[in-house]
Amino acid sequence: MMEKIKRKTQSQLEALESFYSEDRYPSRTAMECHAAAFRLTYKQVRGWFVEKRRREKRENKTTEELGGRNGSGLVLQG
Repeated sequence: MMEKIKRKTQSQLEALESFYSEDRYPSRTAMECHAAAFRLTYKQVRGWFVEKRRREKRENKTTEELGGRNGSGLVLQG
């Protein structure tokens, strides 16, 4: 039987973002430890990391497709 999907709280999201900033590819053990601390399952944490990396990759690709432009027609200075 499948459980109802629960949205993550703001504090859980902030903790996940902080964990992600430290390590984009954490080990299973690290994810399990953080999952317990965040009151989430390992699968929830692993899924969040997969989606976060996918979103980040998509955002980077979109920026490249714009040719370094920020949408206003101005070229971004790097």
